[in-house]
Amino acid sequence: MSSPAGKQSRTSPGRSAPDARWLAAQVVGAVLDGQSMSAALPGALTRAAPADRALIQQLSYGCVRWQPLLQAVFEQLVSKPLRRRDRAVHALGLIGIEQILHTRIPDHAAVSATVDAARDGASARWAPGFLNGILRTLLRER
Repeated sequence: MSSPAGKQSRTSPGRSAPDARWLAAQVVGAVLDGQSMSAALPGALTRAAPADRALIQQLSYGCVRWQPLLQAVFEQLVSKPLRRRDRAVHALGLIGIEQILHTRIPDHAAVSATVDAARDGASARWAPGFLNGILRTLLRER
């Protein structure tokens, strides 16, 4: 089953690998919960499509390296902190901010891909709109 954009969702039976940003967010979330990068990253890389592995590593290491800065920016963009159970949405927000601030990925592509990852991976229905809002606010106020 394909989504309207022609991409299969994370839960579709025919999909070969989860979205790269979703996997990177899972790594970042695990590290924020106290797991080491060397323990969290290999599992994500084995689940990823070979073409996505470098992006997953780049985003994961970048988020961990710049975590204090990314967290400060995230906190300025949200009106109240997210609940602990929303760790995946929080991690995706950090992934989106990392892409905008520290990669060559075009801003519009970073926002779109992060929102798509939330749509495909996060169980919270509000996550795509929330992430779209905070990332676009970052672009406007940067």
